[in-house]
Formats: sequence, C-alpha cells, structure tokens
Amino acid sequence: MAIDVVDAITPAAVRIAPASALSPMATGALAPAPRHYRSWLIIAGIAVIALAAMWLLPGSTGTGLPEGELSAPVGVAADTSGRISDRNATPQGMLERERRIARRHLAGDALDELIRGRAALKAMRVTAWDAVKYQFAEREAARGEVAFRDGDYNGATFHYRNAGRAFNALLLEGQQQRAGAISNTLRALAAGNVTVAASQLKRAQAIGPGAADLIPLQHRVAVLPKVLAATARGDAALDAGNVATARSAYAAALALDEQYAPPRTALAQLTTQAAQRNYLAVMSQGYSALQRQAFDAARVAFEKAQTLHPDRQAAVVAMQDLAGKRTTSTLAQLEADSARFAAEERFADAIKAYEQALAIDASLAFAKRGIVVAKERQQLQQALNNALAHPERQSSDDTRNATLALRARVAAVADKGQRLQTQLAALDALLLRSAAPINVTLQSDNITEVRLYRLGALGRFAQKQVALRPGRYVATGVRDGFRDARVEFDVAPNMASVMVRCDESIR
Repeated sequence: MAIDVVDAITPAAVRIAPASALSPMATGALAPAPRHYRSWLIIAGIAVIALAAMWLLPGSTGTGLPEGELSAPVGVAADTSGRISDRNATPQGMLERERRIARRHLAGDALDELIRGRAALKAMRVTAWDAVKYQFAEREAARGEVAFRDGDYNGATFHYRNAGRAFNALLLEGQQQRAGAISNTLRALAAGNVTVAASQLKRAQAIGPGAADLIPLQHRVAVLPKVLAATARGDAALDAGNVATARSAYAAALALDEQYAPPRTALAQLTTQAAQRNYLAVMSQGYSALQRQAFDAARVAFEKAQTLHPDRQAAVVAMQDLAGKRTTSTLAQLEADSARFAAEERFADAIKAYEQALAIDASLAFAKRGIVVAKERQQLQQALNNALAHPERQSSDDTRNATLALRARVAAVADKGQRLQTQLAALDALLLRSAAPINVTLQSDNITEVRLYRLGALGRFAQKQVALRPGRYVATGVRDGFRDARVEFDVAPNMASVMVRCDESIR
C-alpha cells in the first residue's frame, strides 16, 4: 500500500447523546399494547437493550450513537413525547434495526483493536521513528470516526480495520527496528567501532517502550573507549615481550567489559602458551632425569606432565619409555651385582640377585646359569664351614672319609676364590692332623672299669697310654656302689692326661 506524506489529521469528534434524550422505549417505559402486539414488543425491547449497550463503546475521542440512530425506523412512529411506538412496526423494520446493531458491534470491535495498537505505538514513541506511516494510520482512524458518527458502520469498520492493520504493522516494524539496532550495536561493540555502537544504541533507545533492558548495553558502549585503550596497551606490551604487563592490561579491559572478545582471547592464548611452556619444561626435566637414570625423579616429572595435559600422549609414551629403561637398568644392575657377589664368594647374596632378575624375566640366561653355580658353591662353602668348625669329628672313620670326599670336590673347582683357597688349606691341615695318632695318657684308680668309645674296654688301671687320632672322644667308668663316670676330651698334640674314675658313692 502506497503511503502519502500527509499532515496529521485530527479525528472528528463524535457526540454521545445523553441517556435522558432517549425515548421512553429506550428506557424501558413501554406503553400498553394490544395482545397481538406483545411478540413485537419483546423484539423491540431486546433491540433497545442492545442499543443502550452500544452507547458505552470506547472511541479514540469518545463515540456514541449518531443522531440519526435515535429516529424511528421505517414503519415505527414516535409520539409527541419522543418515545418510539411500535403500533406501525413491521418485521422488516425490526430486522433492519438488528442488522444495524450488529454492524455497530463490528465497528466497535475494530475500534477496540485500533485503540490497543495506537496505545502500544505511543508507548514505543512511534512519531520519533516513523511519523509518516503513523499519520496515515491516524487518518484512516479519523475516517472511521466520521463514518461511525454518520451511522455508516460498515464504512467505520473498514477504516478502523485499515488503521488497526497499519498500527499493528508499525508495531511489528518498530520491534524489528529496535532488535536490529540492538544487533547492530552488539556487532559494532565486537568490532570496536565506538561511533556506530553509540548511534545504533541511540536508535534502539529511541524506540520504546522504556530502555531498562538497554542499561547493560549502554554501559558497554560508554566504556568501550577505555576497553579499546586497555586492549591496545596489552597488545603493545605483548609485542614488546612483556607478558606480565600484557596480562594486566587485558585483565583491566575485561574488568570493564567481560564480553569484549579480543582481551579475553589474548588472555586465553597467554594462558595456553604458559601452560605449554610449563609442560615442555616438565617433560625436559623428566627426560634429563631419565638420561641420568634418576628414574624416580623422571617418574615424578612425567606424572606431573600428565596432570598438566591429560589429553596428550607424549607423557604416556615417556612413562612407557621410563618403565622399559628402568627394567633394563635394573636387570643390568642385578647382573653386575650377582657377578660381584659371586666373585666375592658371597653366594647367598648372588642367589638373591639372580632370583630378583628371574622374577622380572624368567628367560634370562645369565641368571638361570648363574643361580645353579651359585647354589653349588654355597653348598660347598657350607660343608667346608661345618667340617672346619668340628675338627673333633675327624676321629670317626666315616666322618674322615666324608671330609676326604669334600676335599676332592673343592680341589675340582676351577675358579677358586681367595676364601675357598683359604678354606681348602685349613681343611688339608685338619686332615693332616687327624691322620697322625697322638699318645694320650689315661689315669684311673685301679678300681674303676674304664671304657673308651670307638676303641673298646680298657679295664682297671692306674695309668695307661693309648694312641688316638686327633678328634673328640668319650671315656666312661663303672664301679659298684658308685655313680658312673663320663669324660669327654679332645685329642690334640701336647694335651694333658685324662682322669677317668668313679668317686661319687650312691650308698
């Protein structure tokens, strides 16, 4: 619809007839009528009630019944007091009156919608942003008022509806313009354009109703110059390599407007870069410790790196590398320790080291071979220690034969260590001593029966010499009425005489 630029049109005033001017029929004072008129009187009463209700319909300037509405319809006469008489009323006339009332209702409804649209537009201060279209709508509303006043209810409805549609279209347009101005303000803020942001905000504020929802936006526009200045300081500091100053400037910008993206993005990038540098530093510490075989320090560093960046695989791979190198180093250390223990003839420690290595990898050849040799040498070492610790047992032929067999095993060892050689020499000396008999003097009382284990009964004597190989011996004495005597002694060169007698009476 083309809209001409016109001057504002003042709607025509519509007079509302006072209730006292109505005829007695309108107020309900009906004259007596014959019986055959009663049905028509009922119809006329309903019409009068509807007509009275229409007097209260609202209008932009106040509307009421037009003057012609009070005249009697065709076929209805008015008496000298102004009351409408139904003596000459016809069904056709009453039907026409009902139709006029219905048309008046439609016009009233259209007027109600028009009034609501006009009120909403005035709240939005429509004349500040589109006075031309608003004047057109008001002109249509005025035409409707004129038609209503003249009793042309169809014409009034037509013009009222045209005006209402125009008001509603303007209302929608205003809402769209306000939303567009707000959107343009936000885009200008994001672009850092102070001029455009201020002008678009002003346009949004000009379109009502109210501006309370624009207060946050107004604050952002007001502080935008300071935000831009703080952001620029941060950029300059960052270009100069002064990260601390840049952080401070960006933080100041966000304190003014936390929605402004550039300083927020810059701070996020600085945080990411700092985290990346920290991550790389920790990973470097871990690999440095790994190179020094400081495995515990490397583990701590790699675990910290995993905490800093759980989504990265570098620390996971480093931990796997650490585990492999730790195992290799541990096995190498166990191999070296076991070899050293074996060389030092610390076969119990060597066996423990071999067992630890086999627990890590049961297929290790050095550990499988070494543990067999170490156990054999440990057993040999224990047998030598036992033989040398009990030289007195060499007086037994069985013990001596076992010791000779042990000596042969020791002699067969190819790589004798210093300790084994020393033990072998001590064993040879023991065997040599035990091979030469020594004269031992036994003394008694000529009354006690003396017996020497492994040699037999010696009888009664005062003194007797017996040739015995070095070792431990046991002599016993028996005498009636006395407790048996038992004497243990070791045979060795230059030993003292041995007394065997029963001298403890039991009577």
